[in-house]
Order: sequence, then structure tokens, then C-alpha cells
Amino acid sequence: MIIYDYRVKDVMTKNVKAVSERATIKKIAEIMSNNKIGSVVVMRKKTPVGIITDTDIVRKVVAKGLNPEKTRAMDVMTKNVITIRPDTSIREASIVMATNKVRRLPIIGKQGLLGIITETDLTRIISNIKNNFV
Repeated sequence: MIIYDYRVKDVMTKNVKAVSERATIKKIAEIMSNNKIGSVVVMRKKTPVGIITDTDIVRKVVAKGLNPEKTRAMDVMTKNVITIRPDTSIREASIVMATNKVRRLPIIGKQGLLGIITETDLTRIISNIKNNFV
């Protein structure tokens, strides 16, 4: 199978951590730390309305001296999150990331948030496939 034939549903990270818009940055940082992850998806019902990364916390909260116990996800999240469908090809996901200058794409299906694919996931996939052909 050629790498670009893979679909994101085959390689996505499942069990994505999601939070509400009202979650505090302190709670979000704890979730990231406890799960060894670099981002959470901010949800309103079954719809992603934002994403918060560890970099967002550093730049938008810590560097500005905001109180993480009072600052909410809605205050610092990246809005207008770009999502893709589970049947999107790895190639198309790569193009969407590059075109929009994003490093993470939540994957949305009929049931809501199904997973996420990151630049790191794409690098790992390419590396694993190349190693199988060496």
C-alpha cells in the first residue's frame, strides 16, 4: 500500500481529550500533563469550537501573567478549528495542514470527535513505512 492510500481513520490517535469552553487553563494543563499530550480539543456539545496547545498556554497565559485558575479555555483557544473526516487520505491531511499552517487536525464523524492526527503522527507513519521498505 502506498503511503497516500492510507486514511486518517487508520492512523489517527483515538481517545482524544476534549474540554468545554468553560474549563480552566489549570484543569487543561493537568489533563495534558497527566496524559502526556500537547493539546486538547475544545467542544460545544459534539462540535469542536477550538483547540488549545501547550504553546498556547505558555504564550497566552503564562507569558501574560494570567491566572490559570481563572482563565478559561474560551479566552485562549484557537478558534475556527479546522477538522477533517475519517476517510480523508493522509495526503489530503498533509495538504490541509500545510495550507492552513496547523499541526493538528481533529477528526470528526457522525458521532462527533473521533480522533486527531498531528504532524508527529504523519512523521511516525512515514518513518514506519519507509523502514518496512529498507
